[in-house]
Amino acid sequence: MSRFKLYPEKALRLFLPKGKAILIACSGGIDSVVLLEECCKLRQLLKLSIQVAHVDHGLRKDSAKDADFVRKLAKRHKLKFHLKRLKPPNKQKINFESWGREKRYQFFAQVLKKHKLNLLLTAHNASDQAENLLMRLISNKEPRAITFFDKRRKLLRPFLYITKKEIISWARKSGYTWREDITNRSIEYLRNKVRLKLIPFLEKNFDARVQDVLSRRAALLGQDFEYFDELVSKKISKLAALKFGSSDWQNYFKKELKKSPSAIAWRLAAASLEKIIGYRPGYQASCDFIDFLSNNNRQRIQFSGQIALRRTKGFIRIIRSNFSNFRE
Repeated sequence: MSRFKLYPEKALRLFLPKGKAILIACSGGIDSVVLLEECCKLRQLLKLSIQVAHVDHGLRKDSAKDADFVRKLAKRHKLKFHLKRLKPPNKQKINFESWGREKRYQFFAQVLKKHKLNLLLTAHNASDQAENLLMRLISNKEPRAITFFDKRRKLLRPFLYITKKEIISWARKSGYTWREDITNRSIEYLRNKVRLKLIPFLEKNFDARVQDVLSRRAALLGQDFEYFDELVSKKISKLAALKFGSSDWQNYFKKELKKSPSAIAWRLAAASLEKIIGYRPGYQASCDFIDFLSNNNRQRIQFSGQIALRRTKGFIRIIRSNFSNFRE
């Protein structure tokens, strides 16, 4: 979608369907506060039923104040409020951003199901989209985009074509108050390095519109990936009917790989592995799996998380243990 001038109220009028029961994920930060306030303004016009959810990750000493702020905001608008308090895992090397995201969406899904709500709304914006693309490229990850609508999770991001600067301008003009997360200023985290260092550098030295350019490019990539995912899902549905690792499964998989272009083949491998190892591997690991499948002399392939696939009497078996003593 090309970039056109939007502001929060206009985006909601344009993208939010009428007559829906929605759950707004509100952290207390400026983006989600603007989303909540604007939805409440349009509640009667769009015939919305609104509930609010907040997750206290427990990563900061004052995180409980964020929860209290959102609770009071919901009370002021007479909205049902849902709170989840988390206890951070006692692991130094854990990716806390990934952990927090997983826990948040688990909670949101539970609330949606329990209260029979139609949509989850988050306040991701065009600046988040640009940052996400840069982060994935820097981290050598597949450049997937933040999707505007995630059908599986019933998740809509109506601000995805509005920049952070535009949201800040709207919030100040509207007189809204919000909570500031002091960790957003720390360059210890990759996202903050990209936001506070890299993007300003690119804007100053290359193109002042770099956030718009990157967010548009990410959106176009997202459309491509959706198309690839749709093609892969049709093949996966047939594959799922066969027992993993059996000769029939292997024969069908090899047949599909042979007739698929490389852009589909490695994604087919990645999608298949996701159901087995619990996460979707990247391009290189997926190609390695294709090589393992094609080479009958290769007896084992190893993945992170102490998971391996091993060839035994023509079958491919899953091994979940410390397999460091295994040999090809």
